[in-house]
Formats: sequence, C-alpha cells, structure tokens
Amino acid sequence: MEKLVKIIENSLLEINNSIGDKITSLFYLESIKFELITKISSLENSIIEDSIEDLDKSNNFTKNYPLEKKELKLKISYFENSVSKIKTKATNDQLSIVIIGSKNISIYDAFKKDRHIETILLNNMGIVVPVNTIFNENVGKKSLVLDLLYL
Repeated sequence: MEKLVKIIENSLLEINNSIGDKITSLFYLESIKFELITKISSLENSIIEDSIEDLDKSNNFTKNYPLEKKELKLKISYFENSVSKIKTKATNDQLSIVIIGSKNISIYDAFKKDRHIETILLNNMGIVVPVNTIFNENVGKKSLVLDLLYL
C-alpha cells in the first residue's frame, strides 16, 4: 500500500506544481484526472496486488493533503463485494478513478429529478462530480477505487 500511496503523492505534487494556483476546485480535478490515470495505469501489478492485500484488512485508506492554496482528501477503497449507494449528494467536488474493477454512476438532473444520465467506469477510467450533485453509484465486487475530494 505504501508504494501506491507514495506514487500517488508524488504524482499529485508534480501535477499540482505544473497546474499552479489559478485553477481550483472542479477545474483542478478535471485537469489532473488524465495525468493521474496515466500514472496509475502504468503501475506494476505487484504494487496493486499488495495494496489490495493491505486494504483487504482495513477496507480503505484516507489521508488529507494540504497543497499551497488547496486541500485534497485521498481515499483508496477496496470492495470485496459490490456496494450500492442511492441518491447520494456530493459534499465536495470529487474525482473518482477505478484502478481495478467497475463503478456505475447515475447522475440526476438538478431540475428534473426523474431524468438522469448513466456512465460505467472500468479499469483506469475516471469521472469528476461537482459539489451538490445527486448521484447513485454501484461499485462492482473486487474493485479498487481512488477518490480525490477537493476540500
């Protein structure tokens, strides 16, 4: 787990330095999404397997990162069994990346509650969800998911 966290930490610092202070919140998360996915997708299987073993004991890892004028919360979770969350309201702008497995997300229209769009995230795919967005999520079994919240 330590190797995965260290790689993510170094990537976040590197990406943060290249972006600068002018981009914040939702745009910041969108800016780092593809670079972070590229770094994660090139990881060795052994690093991911070790992380899953460590997370299997504790279910998730959480750490806050104060970066200059921003603060991020990193959460890495392993789901042995599938998990569903219905009509969750995003309390922060958040980036969700599926390292292994799958995650289905339904995002509801703010004005017409019966309208929604669905997307399926598979390995090395991510989505940025804005604060106050109402969404359902279904995480498939044996999934490793990284969530990055902009605090």
